[in-house]
Amino acid sequence: AAVTGISLFIAGIGVINVMYISVTEHTEEIAMRRAFGAKTCDMELQLFIESVVLCVIGSLIGLILGILIGSLVDTVTPDYIKSVVSLGYVNIAVGVSMLIGIVFGWIPARSAAKK
Repeated sequence: AAVTGISLFIAGIGVINVMYISVTEHTEEIAMRRAFGAKTCDMELQLFIESVVLCVIGSLIGLILGILIGSLVDTVTPDYIKSVVSLGYVNIAVGVSMLIGIVFGWIPARSAAKK
């Protein structure tokens, strides 16, 4: 459980870094949207959705790779040891990924919207 928590925290820091880079690259776009009357909450929502989408896409890629690697491991292990993918765990993984996107994406979105 500790390794999972540390991994999720590191993933969250990665999300923050990617979002700060995104904000830096979109500074002109943000300024133009603000000049045309975009509200702070509109800017926050845009960056917030971007971070959640980033995390969901990352979780789906991770799930696909996990299933493929699990299948490869199944080919070299004995028949009585098989990997099983549970739909419940898949839902939990995607949900946690969305939560990470929400929690760790809020910080850069909030700071960018205030600029």
